[in-house]
Amino acid sequence: MKLIAESGSTRTEWALVDGDYIVEHVFTEGINPFFQSRREISRSVRLELPDSFFKKRFEQVFFYGAGCSSEDKKSILGASLVAQFKSPIQVESDLLAAARGLLQNEQGIACILGTGSNSCFYDGDKIVKHVQSLGYVLGDEGSGAVMGKKFLAD
Repeated sequence: MKLIAESGSTRTEWALVDGDYIVEHVFTEGINPFFQSRREISRSVRLELPDSFFKKRFEQVFFYGAGCSSEDKKSILGASLVAQFKSPIQVESDLLAAARGLLQNEQGIACILGTGSNSCFYDGDKIVKHVQSLGYVLGDEGSGAVMGKKFLAD
């Protein structure tokens, strides 16, 4: 069994996966190591996930998240998840999750349009080129936050 999580700064989606089937699926608050400490992440994971997520030993935990592009931030999140799940952990960026989900093993361009926006060129295995996001605090012009405000104002 595997645990797969995809997180933005707003919310995290968790799925327990057995083979090709989703066994359990939940949402928790967003996790972002750029804004949260290891302790805050551990507390959030422990308190918000159902007990059933901690009663299984996973063959692998995959976490794709905002703020997980540098090795330093990945290690903060990875250490927190290892402490919670006692399983092998792989932490990658949310942009890689978008590319893998959209393109699978094909090359192409993948984009995220959310609280913050980002885009990349994916070679079918990894991100080879990406545009540096300004982050949601500065308000990416294409982001859901900025576009939502303009929509409501109109």
